[in-house]
Amino acid sequence: MRAEKSSVQVLLPNRLAPKEKWRLWTGLEKFANLGNSFEGFTKFAKLWPTFSPYEIRQGGPLGEPMGLVPDTNVHVLVLTYRDYLRRVWISDPDVDARGHADILLGLQREPASHSADAGAEVGLRKLVSVGSLIASLTPSGSNQFAASPKVAASWKTGDFTYYPLTDFQRAFYWLFRESWRARTCARCGAYFIADKPPTRYCSTACSGEAKRKRSLDWWKREGDARRRTKKERKRRK
Repeated sequence: MRAEKSSVQVLLPNRLAPKEKWRLWTGLEKFANLGNSFEGFTKFAKLWPTFSPYEIRQGGPLGEPMGLVPDTNVHVLVLTYRDYLRRVWISDPDVDARGHADILLGLQREPASHSADAGAEVGLRKLVSVGSLIASLTPSGSNQFAASPKVAASWKTGDFTYYPLTDFQRAFYWLFRESWRARTCARCGAYFIADKPPTRYCSTACSGEAKRKRSLDWWKREGDARRRTKKERKRRK
């Protein structure tokens, strides 16, 4: 007899309003598409202050979440999580073996094979130790505390329940549950979340431009031949 496989549910499973889910996904898209500049990070932090990838609390374990603040260490932390998010988004072959999804869910701070990731280049950046970044934000003797999300087991239901702490963790969890939605635009390369399986473009602007390019390419390829044929027919007449 085959044993049933346990599932992991999020807090309040299947009761998140579609509008709220897409709000979270919009923030996650913007997080994934962040550039490297501090100015860009500051603008994002102002619009999405609850999208910290890891919850740092002020005043101890029961203190208020610090959220995203215009701080150099927070900026580096966000870029490091962004790089992990991009790897997962494109389904990098090593993401499961290295536990990148666990990092993004806040369940661990370093890859399963940290030596393979430490110092690895991602675009123009090198990955930094998440643990060391969090430690820099919670120095010994300070009133700042790093809080981790929890996974609780239920004997009664045979399920695990994941309790996220930040909007980033909530957004990533819902994308994790529907990973087919994670796409990169076939035209501009932007990271986006698809509303339907066939979707290949991040916006109507990109899909329209791609359609115009296909039409132009077709005309360049077929147009000359058609013009020559038409001209030849006129000459014969």
